[in-house]
Amino acid sequence: MVNMEVTDSRSPLRSDMSIPTDTLETPSYHCPACGATVSIEPPSSPRHDAPCGCSLWCRKRMVDDVIVLDVLRGRTPGHDDVELLSQSVVNCSGVPHVVIDLSNLDFVNGSFMDGLMALYTRVKAANGRLILCGIRKPSVRDAFYDSSLDKIFDIRDSQEAALACL
Repeated sequence: MVNMEVTDSRSPLRSDMSIPTDTLETPSYHCPACGATVSIEPPSSPRHDAPCGCSLWCRKRMVDDVIVLDVLRGRTPGHDDVELLSQSVVNCSGVPHVVIDLSNLDFVNGSFMDGLMALYTRVKAANGRLILCGIRKPSVRDAFYDSSLDKIFDIRDSQEAALACL
């Protein structure tokens, strides 16, 4: 993990000194399917598409060799959205390790659950691991437990806990 720290020297500035610019980078997020760089927060319209036409339901970023998907608030993907992601993940080089942070997910539907199962099956077939984390909403948690998917998926409390498993 990378810790970003900003220091404040509180030293007085002279008029002949230049003020250093901050070199901290803004996190880069990508379309989960095509990898195109996307804005930090897509517009709040019900559907926002990436240049490839994929519905942006999550942001994709890399932490070491792990694909981390942060679900966007107010967006529940359908099976086709997860299928596009699934193809992208399995086509990546190496063994796919994926963490999906569901902390912003408000509800789930059968289509999303089917898509997650298909993603899980593909990742497992490629000798990778899929870990879900951040299930905060009772309705989302209940959907996993009521369908017994909690027995199939590796579910962790936080991204940190999920990443520590890989």
